[in-house]
Amino acid sequence: MREFSESQLALVARNLEKIRATADWIETAVATGQVDLDEALAELLGQAMPRRAGQPAHVHAEAVRKALEEARPAGVSLKQLMRTTKRSRAQVGVGIRYLRKFAIRDGLPPVTYSRKDGFQLSEDPEVWIAYERAVRKIELRRITNFIAAAVGPHAIKLPKDEWARPVLDQLGGVKATLEVLTRLER
Repeated sequence: MREFSESQLALVARNLEKIRATADWIETAVATGQVDLDEALAELLGQAMPRRAGQPAHVHAEAVRKALEEARPAGVSLKQLMRTTKRSRAQVGVGIRYLRKFAIRDGLPPVTYSRKDGFQLSEDPEVWIAYERAVRKIELRRITNFIAAAVGPHAIKLPKDEWARPVLDQLGGVKATLEVLTRLER
């Protein structure tokens, strides 16, 4: 069995990242017909790209909103949103984030996501609750992992550190709150 050095493993990881990004770009180009190189891929591949002004977030959000409303009550996958709106993965993401941020202001229901149904603009509170529970579960797992992998070891190594202790206390409080909510839904 061959042993690889740290630098060789790092080189393989960087090249795999480039391959995955290129494959994502090809998939997007085939799905949407947009063949212009996006900035992140150009940077990853080491190519300079001239800076150009893109469309504002609300323009992407409007296209995403229309696609979601046309699909109601069904949901839409990311690929379907990209194809329907003729936008890249990043542009659809910008549109979804904008909609989520301003849904209440604009009188819209929340944009939800589930693996089964995809993205939805549903009027059904059960869909909202299921999404909120899924997000809470994900965030609890992320906070637990962050405490175990980063902040906890930091606090153990430097117990008198002025930063680690308060962060650990605050995250512990958030974790406890999320755990209480988990118990309430049973």
